Amino acid sequence: MPTAYVLQDGPQAGAWNMALDFWLWKTHGPDRPPVVRFYQWVRPTVSLGYHQEVETVVNLKACRDLGVDVVRRPTGGAAVLHHHELTYSVIATPAQLGVARPLEAYERISQALQTALHRLGLPRADIARPARPSGRLDGFCFAETTHYEITVDGRKLIGSAQRWGRSAILQHGSILLDFDDRWTAIFRPGLFRRSFTTLREVCDRTMSLQDLQEALRFGLGAVFQWTWALPPVGLIDKQKVQGLQALFEILV
Repeated sequence: MPTAYVLQDGPQAGAWNMALDFWLWKTHGPDRPPVVRFYQWVRPTVSLGYHQEVETVVNLKACRDLGVDVVRRPTGGAAVLHHHELTYSVIATPAQLGVARPLEAYERISQALQTALHRLGLPRADIARPARPSGRLDGFCFAETTHYEITVDGRKLIGSAQRWGRSAILQHGSILLDFDDRWTAIFRPGLFRRSFTTLREVCDRTMSLQDLQEALRFGLGAVFQWTWALPPVGLIDKQKVQGLQALFEILV
């Protein structure tokens, strides 16, 4: 069975989280095992999709007043508030995922996410296949569900974004643990819509981060037949990652 590296980081600044995902993606190739990260954010942070215009999505004054950082993701998609959630990222070559096209990668990783949630006792977790493309991708990520995202009882629970490079794929996403009422203040009028759910709302028991991370490892291992290993010392060039942070900072 192939090996994958797992990184379980403590809370970090938003620009560091994005720079590390970006660096792992840009330096990945077929000679390195897939890399999976589970991480959080040291402060509430909005991440904007690569092509989003800041002024049309978030109220920067409200973000300052509420202590919310703003960063840009290396992936596309729409804006997310990272707080009371767990972020995952998967960095791998298409061959390591057994895919040839972006939607195939979304579907396979979503199968792993669904398997994880079923293991946690959420049989209602589904992989979405909407009849038509979303029309709200330029706004708030959890306002609408797109192909192969995870829902429970028709309400979005996990939002994901992806980027393909010459040799590797980066997919990362937000798994909502609880609702944060700052969402209604920091997004521009008309973008926020309460069409999502959280693990606290759909679970019959208290869900720890350890439980969730263990289930995610199980789901990814089951779908991709990966065994897990800690990355070798020196895998991450911290100096180079630090140098990339300015690419992603907007309001910190």
